[in-house]
Amino acid sequence: MKALKMLAVSLAFAVASAHAADVVTSDAAVTADSVSVGGTSVSLNVEGAPTLVATTPTSVTLEWNKVDAAVSYIVKYSTKSVATSPDVNAVYDNETAPVTETGATVDNLTAGATYYFAVVALDKDGNESDSLSEELEVNLSKVSTTASETGATASFALVSVAPQNARTLVLEFSAALGSEPLQVKLQKTSNSAAVDVQSATVDSANPTTATVALASDLEGDSSYSLTVISAKDVAGNNIPEGINAIKEFTTAASLAPATEVPLNAGAPETASGATASGTAVAAAEALPSTGTKENVIMILALLSGLGIVFAFRKKSA
Repeated sequence: MKALKMLAVSLAFAVASAHAADVVTSDAAVTADSVSVGGTSVSLNVEGAPTLVATTPTSVTLEWNKVDAAVSYIVKYSTKSVATSPDVNAVYDNETAPVTETGATVDNLTAGATYYFAVVALDKDGNESDSLSEELEVNLSKVSTTASETGATASFALVSVAPQNARTLVLEFSAALGSEPLQVKLQKTSNSAAVDVQSATVDSANPTTATVALASDLEGDSSYSLTVISAKDVAGNNIPEGINAIKEFTTAASLAPATEVPLNAGAPETASGATASGTAVAAAEALPSTGTKENVIMILALLSGLGIVFAFRKKSA
């Protein structure tokens, strides 16, 4: 009997332990290839290999497919292939800092060398998927200029975005812009909320720069992403889609307010220097000297407009 009781206790403990293990497994943030979102397993894999957008003798610009469950990405690279290595424990020697865009430029590479690149996605907690994207091989001794699929020149790109004040951005391009309309969109990176753009104007004196006016204020100490939807350089080249047309920037904790036009701007000045929104006294004092009778009539008209009525009685002779 005692042996049976001990067996029952052992079985109960084993069942409880197995249940606890199941709970831990189901609550894990990242499995080999997925992330748990609202209790549903969503793929964290980067599909396919990164695409080569442009190169220099010592850098490459890459793009890759977006992963909906990811909040950032890391490019891993090495001069030896990991995908074809016989060593099952082979890893890439280098990696970039996490980026939120689906593209990045990897620089400080050795000229003439061959590199292998792969991308890994990260969830909101910074956990990496165990699976990398497919591998891309780039031989820098063979490719030293752009490889853009769009046919646009690699030199035409959005270089920087600088907030001038709460409602004004200054864009710098790598080449002079042509006469075609410039179109951009702006989003807050934390929630992808769109920021209305009023206008995008090319600086005629310095056509490599443009000014973007916004309909609402930027928030301080916040990250934004600006995308050039449409732009052409003076040679007629379209700006390529992807990393060349996207820039992220972070605002300062405190932004200067936008320059506002006064409400009475453009109102005619009176002789006293007051505008039409000045006091009634100033307006009366500023009446032109056209004679006593005319001035009295004008004053009465002004006071009547203000709702003030005066009664006059003619003095008997």
